[in-house]
Amino acid sequence: MLVCPILKKKTSTAFYALMNKLSEVKFEPGTADFRLMDKKVVAVFSDFSENELFIRGIINWIGFDQYALPYKPNPRFSGKSKYTLSKMLRFALQGITAFSTRPLHIAIFLGLGLSILAFVFYIGYVLYSIYFGHAISGWASVITTVVFFGGLNLTVLGIIGIYIGKLFLQSKNRPNYLIKKTNFN
Repeated sequence: MLVCPILKKKTSTAFYALMNKLSEVKFEPGTADFRLMDKKVVAVFSDFSENELFIRGIINWIGFDQYALPYKPNPRFSGKSKYTLSKMLRFALQGITAFSTRPLHIAIFLGLGLSILAFVFYIGYVLYSIYFGHAISGWASVITTVVFFGGLNLTVLGIIGIYIGKLFLQSKNRPNYLIKKTNFN
C-alpha cells in the first residue's frame, strides 16, 4: 500500500517526535539521508561496521556540527513513490531499536502497574466480599491472578530485555567517545 503525501508528512512528524522522546540522540524533523559531509565526518562514519545503519541517527550521534540547507524539491515528473507503509514502519522500527532501549523500560513500568492494579483490585474485592458477605466468585480471582502474574511476567521480560538491549548496543562496537578537534596533525 503506497502512502499519500499528507499521511507521509503526518507519520514523519510523529516518527521524529517519538524518536526524540525515546532516544538520547536528538533528531531534526524532516531530515533525510542525503547530505554533504566533511572528510572528518566521513572518516568517522566509515568506521561503523553495523549491519543495518540508521544513517540519520549515526550522523546525529557522532556529534559534528550540522547545518541545514533548506530547499524546495521539484515535483516528481514521472512515476510514483515505491515507499510503502510497510517500508515506513520497518524504517521506524529500525531507527527505534538502533538507538533506544526505552521501550523496554516502558514494558517494566507497564508490568509493574498491571501487577499493582491487580493486587489492589483483589484486596478491594476480598474486603468488599467480607463486608457485604458475598462469596468470592471464581472469575474475579482467576482474572486478577492472570493479570497479576502477566504483569510480573512483563516486568521480568522487560528487565531481561534491558540486559539484552545493552548487549546489543555493545555488540555494535560504537566508540565510547569521538575526538572532534585536536591540535595534533
